[in-house]
Amino acid sequence: YIVAPALASSSTVTLEPGTFTETASYVIWTDGTTIYAKNGQTGEVEFSGTDAATVIQNVLNALPNKISNREEGGRILFKQGTYVITKTIYIPWSPDGLSDLILEGENFAILKLGDNVNANMFEYNGTASSIYWLTVKHLWFDGNKDNNVAGSIFYFNTELKDCLFFDCFFYGAPEYIIYIPNAWNARILSCTFE
Repeated sequence: YIVAPALASSSTVTLEPGTFTETASYVIWTDGTTIYAKNGQTGEVEFSGTDAATVIQNVLNALPNKISNREEGGRILFKQGTYVITKTIYIPWSPDGLSDLILEGENFAILKLGDNVNANMFEYNGTASSIYWLTVKHLWFDGNKDNNVAGSIFYFNTELKDCLFFDCFFYGAPEYIIYIPNAWNARILSCTFE
């Protein structure tokens, strides 16, 4: 417990253990300039900076990379806001392709490809023959095709199994919205594509 005097008051504030923890592995938010990533288990802001792609990549790299028995590999919650993506974000998976990654938005957080990036927003380019258990929900993706001539929103170089894209809005990809060479049990539900 932490007990401290409250500012401008004679009372005290007591913070109990776990006060700043979340149900997500990481919570990402922006104040309009800086992007922050808080560890949902410890409450600590582990990553921050002005480049959203770097902060998101750091979060993905910090998640467990081999999951067995369908334990959660990581849930990343994007708070409402706009996150400009300035370079490709690589999705790490274990060599055997096992993971359980959830990318989720609050009030349709917007991930927008920056001007003249001309690259994929999210990409898996690993060696696993298949990757498993990806969920993407409640997010708005803007490929910014008016200011890019190349790039997909999601690009996978291998088979995707047991994935779900739910309640997302995809707009303006210069190339593919979602490129998957082969899929099994892939579901795209309640999404809008423009």
